[in-house]
Amino acid sequence: MNLSLHSLQICSVLVPFIHDSIHKESRSISLYNSYMSKMGNGVFRGYGCFFKANFCRFSQVLNSCVYFERLSYEKMRFNSSLQVSNSIVLIDYCEFWNCNSVEGAGLNINGDFMRISNSFFKKCISTKSGGAIISGSKISNIEYCCFSECQNMDFWGSSLHYLGSAQGLLFMCSATKDKPSNIVFSQSTPNCTAEYSNISYSNAIYCSGIGHNNQVGGNIRYITVYNCAGNRAIEYWGSQSRLTIFVNIINDNSVAGVFYVVNSHQTIREVIFINIKSPTKSESNGSITFINALFGTDPILMYLLHTRECIGLNKPTRNFSKENMAHYLLVLLFALL
Repeated sequence: MNLSLHSLQICSVLVPFIHDSIHKESRSISLYNSYMSKMGNGVFRGYGCFFKANFCRFSQVLNSCVYFERLSYEKMRFNSSLQVSNSIVLIDYCEFWNCNSVEGAGLNINGDFMRISNSFFKKCISTKSGGAIISGSKISNIEYCCFSECQNMDFWGSSLHYLGSAQGLLFMCSATKDKPSNIVFSQSTPNCTAEYSNISYSNAIYCSGIGHNNQVGGNIRYITVYNCAGNRAIEYWGSQSRLTIFVNIINDNSVAGVFYVVNSHQTIREVIFINIKSPTKSESNGSITFINALFGTDPILMYLLHTRECIGLNKPTRNFSKENMAHYLLVLLFALL
């Protein structure tokens, strides 16, 4: 069965606009160029199917705009041979405004594959985890997305919470002015990579940036945390040592320490600290080693910082190569403009 809906304007509906029941056969559901507002129980709720949304806007939606459930034992025990088709969710060029839910106000996905790209999340709020997105999908990719003023009241991830995914990717994303209880981008998954992303003006009770919990693989590369406040900026809980390289921490106001580690040992390479008002690290039954750390008093950086009224605090630990310095200047220009 295939269902394709184009150019809809739906407002003030108290039940899910689309409710997909349990089927064995594969199904495809597509939304294109549609506007959904003031939905009382989400836009889509279902199990195993192919769901795609392009160029859609969702505003003032309660109980998650798109919600994919896992089959519970209670739903399966009446038919032991029941098997649901693969759940695939593709969201491209969509907007989520002022959505609210217990978890994942924009998207709450528990399926096989999820890819969210080129989408915008504004003031998405959850009372627990995943202000904008919570994903327990086997593979979860979020690319070229922007999160603004999202919030979680408790637990993890004001913008994003990966929960138990086998593999996750956060690529070229940004979050600004979030108000997390703990962590903006939360990654509680065995293998997750975060690359070319930035967080700015986050104000958290605990962690104001990225959190990594019990991870065994994946990389952290080219991350910028700018003008954030909280207890710490980046944290590791029980994660195996990962590749953390090219990280920029600018105007951070973390109370306990910029990097925070619990029950693990982490090596962080090629990191820049600029105008830091707190310790660079805090350790609890673990350790952090910095390799090639720079504190922003290099003459070239000082000239750039002076134009932005920033002041470096310490001397650099070594002289960077021309290639590394060129990279950092480009990153800083991007972050400070």
